[in-house]
Amino acid sequence: MDRQIRRLGFAFVALFALLFAQVAYIQVFAANRIADEPANAARQIRAEYSVERGQILAADERTVLAESIKNPDPNSVYRFLRKYPGRELYGQLTGYYSRIYGLSGLEDAMNPYLSGTAPEFTAQNLTDILLGRPKVGGTVLTTIVPSLQRVARAALGSHQGAVVALDPGSGDVLAMYSNPGYDPNPLSTGTDQQINSAWNALISDPQRPLVSKAFQELYLPGSTFKLVTASAGRSARWACRRRPRPWRTAGDRTRRGRTPTSSTCRSHPARCRTSATRSATSAPRRSRWRKRSSNRATSRSG
Repeated sequence: MDRQIRRLGFAFVALFALLFAQVAYIQVFAANRIADEPANAARQIRAEYSVERGQILAADERTVLAESIKNPDPNSVYRFLRKYPGRELYGQLTGYYSRIYGLSGLEDAMNPYLSGTAPEFTAQNLTDILLGRPKVGGTVLTTIVPSLQRVARAALGSHQGAVVALDPGSGDVLAMYSNPGYDPNPLSTGTDQQINSAWNALISDPQRPLVSKAFQELYLPGSTFKLVTASAGRSARWACRRRPRPWRTAGDRTRRGRTPTSSTCRSHPARCRTSATRSATSAPRRSRWRKRSSNRATSRSG
């Protein structure tokens, strides 16, 4: 009897071990794959919209570029909505946060921090779970100066292009405006039909407002690439020295048959040897020609 109970106990222990292994595999190793399944997309979107997403602020820490507000419709499955107070002024920078078309811009690049899923939020999320507090995303602070951003828009006017202002000391982007721009609000709020209509209008626009002229278009570098080559040359300690031409040196006219100077001979010894050889070979020819002329004159007189 004891032997049978012992076997039954071992069987239960083995079953519990298999159960714990299966739960650990689903919760740890296969969690991302299961969450990314197309069938779970609707649930994942609802879970994202149930979290108060963090704000995107300008450099003054007061100007809000993007924020989450509570949904005024209590019957909606989406608890929060994404708003962009600056509209098209910061639309190319913040991007859009759409439940149909995904994310772009800073919303995409800083998504782990805005949604509160970054590793830095592990302790805070655990504390919120233990205390029963709602999960809140983190705030992203940019280097954009609102006054410079408005000046860039005013200076560009109706012209197509982009204006970018950088801090040469730190490399911070102080202003970045592209024309034409777009308002991300219609892509983030509204019904599915309204969001689809706004998307179709943007992608059918021949001026391509969804593409930023500041960092998403392709342009030839032109003369601006000389800065890259010049900086590379200075880093490699290259020196551009013009090779001196001895026949243009002051007091030197070897091309016209004159004697090279001592400075030219030190810099170009081959030219000095060539000139000396030519002068040595040409002298006997002149002497022989003079000797023959004197012999002919003597014979004629005789």
